[in-house]
Order: sequence, then C-alpha cells, then structure tokens
Amino acid sequence: MASPAPAATLVPSGRYWYYAPALASSPADPNVLVAGEEGVGPATLAVYDTAAGGLQKRTERSFSSSPSISYLNDFAVTADGQNIVVAANNPSDHQIVRLSDLSSNGYHSSWQFPNAVAVAADGTVATGADGDFVKTYRPGSTWPAFREYAVNDLQRDGLAWAPDENRLFAITGFSYGSAPTLHVLPDAGKLDTTLSLQAPATSHKGKDLTVTGQLWAAEPFPASTTVEVTRTDAEHPTGTPVGTFPILHGDGRVHVRGTPARDG
Repeated sequence: MASPAPAATLVPSGRYWYYAPALASSPADPNVLVAGEEGVGPATLAVYDTAAGGLQKRTERSFSSSPSISYLNDFAVTADGQNIVVAANNPSDHQIVRLSDLSSNGYHSSWQFPNAVAVAADGTVATGADGDFVKTYRPGSTWPAFREYAVNDLQRDGLAWAPDENRLFAITGFSYGSAPTLHVLPDAGKLDTTLSLQAPATSHKGKDLTVTGQLWAAEPFPASTTVEVTRTDAEHPTGTPVGTFPILHGDGRVHVRGTPARDG
C-alpha cells in the first residue's frame, strides 16, 4: 500500500515469525490485516486490527489440528471479509477458516498441493493447485465448481483476477525448467445466460412497439442489472442502438420499447 510517509510498525509482543509473513486484507473491512507464515508446519495465521493506527491482535492460530494445515503457499480474504481461503501443501484441499476466530468453515476440493487462491471484487473465488485444475466458485459456494481450467504446473501464488472480474490470469512454468508463461483464462467469472423474446406478429410505422424478454441464469440478477439492445434490419444491417433497459424485479424480465421506422 502506498503512503507519502511510510512508517514501520512492530508486531505486538507475543508473536515471533520465523519468516516474514505474507499479508492479505479485504475492501469489506480494510482495517483488518491477516498475516500468514508460509513454508513451515504447522502453518500460522494471525488477524490484526489497524483502525487505531497500530496493530492490535484480534486472534491467532497455529493449525496443528481441525484442520491441520502445513506449508502454506497462498491465502486470501473473501470479498465479504468473513472468511480466509487457504492454499497449502497439506491438506489436499483449499481450507476455509473464519476470519473472526480462525475456526474451520469448510473447504474447496482439490486433488493435491493447493498453491494459489484469488478473490474477485464480486466475491468469486479462484483456486489452483500444482496437481489439479484451476477452479472458480461463485460467492458463498464451495461445490460444484463454477468453471474449471486445465492448467499444468501452476506456480505458487500464481492466480490474479483482471479488473473486469471476468478474466483470470495464471502463471505456469519454472518447476520443470520451462519458461514462465502467462495464461489468460476467459469467462472465469461470467454467468451463462439464455434469452427468449416475445413480440407482436406485426408492427406499424410510427407506433410504439414493446418486446418482452426473459433472461435466465444460474443465479438471480442484481436489482441494478441492465441490458443493451441493438436492432438489426434492412436499413441498419450492422445494427443500431435501441437503448439500455433494466431487468425488472430481479427475475430476468425486461421490456424493450421502441418506435419502428417502417411497417413490419
């Protein structure tokens, strides 16, 4: 984080890190800082409050059991600021622990050697493992995976979301002597949708026309969702904008209104 006058803050007494810890936070509660010690067993996480300008420890845990976590590779705070998703060599799943007290709160299934995790601003979670697919999960979901991508030799901490929250970046290479490679995984956060339209059989020039549409997706549409409509006809073979219309009642219905320039 940039600061015009950065200042060092000592970790509160009672905590000794063998190595410099990795750090993570969430925009949902930017005053909370999570620190994690990587590459040791058992792994340790600590949660600090920075609101007063220093570091006030909220909770700390060494994961010797329930769950047992060792050789931490990566971790991220969920977008709602409620949980931490952990990638470690052991166990072979991405563990989820509550930020409040670091207790177990489920897991994202992996085959072996989880080594990367990234959380999009909308809450979509991406997980990766050296011996498994890169997977994405919708906010609050741990199964089934929303998307899966076959990415071999994913690197530690090798996942990041693009600002559009749709594309996912993955870094592979190094492990077997190959050059590092950047992969762009499309539609990692995009919901598949279907659309049906109903319109009058005929229309008249200069008369208002309403087309009713219905969108479907695996999740409800947020109240602010809109659709952009383009009309293609003989006079506009490449299309002409009709307007932007809201999705009504969050259930996928949309009414498109316009005035035809010719009888149809």
